[in-house]
Amino acid sequence: MSYELFIEHKVDQRRDFQHKVSTQLTRSENQTTVIAMETLSAENLLKNSKIAKHISDAAWNQFKQFIEYKCSWYGKHFVQIGRFEPSSKTCSKCGWYFKDLTLKVRSWECPSCHTHHDRDVNAACNIQNFGWLSLNKSLGVVDAASSINKAPLSGLGLSGSDEVGKTGVKDA
Repeated sequence: MSYELFIEHKVDQRRDFQHKVSTQLTRSENQTTVIAMETLSAENLLKNSKIAKHISDAAWNQFKQFIEYKCSWYGKHFVQIGRFEPSSKTCSKCGWYFKDLTLKVRSWECPSCHTHHDRDVNAACNIQNFGWLSLNKSLGVVDAASSINKAPLSGLGLSGSDEVGKTGVKDA
């Protein structure tokens, strides 16, 4: 098999996998009503030589496009959170904002509510919260924040705490 055919085969495999996953996530019989995704700057991520190949292989934009159009097909809501929202830096339990959190820090403890956070899991919780808040606002729910009992992100009334600390921070 020539190199070009090998690459084409890999691209087709990835596209097929992304179609299957996006269909499974958005199909009508699935109980999901909203899918929220964070906008990432792949260009900036590609600058990191340790992860650049994996980032480019993932074809994130293509997957996002599949999710987006299939949400409209199956009557689901698609919400995209901006890349500058502090999804990793905000406590998903109480809304405390950790201003000085760096990428090296992979887990941390909220000094306000003492919840231990894995950076990526916390970001996923905040993206989910943002999706529900955005959906509730678009549906006209008056007090969207209390309806899901979660801390909103900056664009939707982030907790105004100016206190920034490094209590319980663990470096990777």
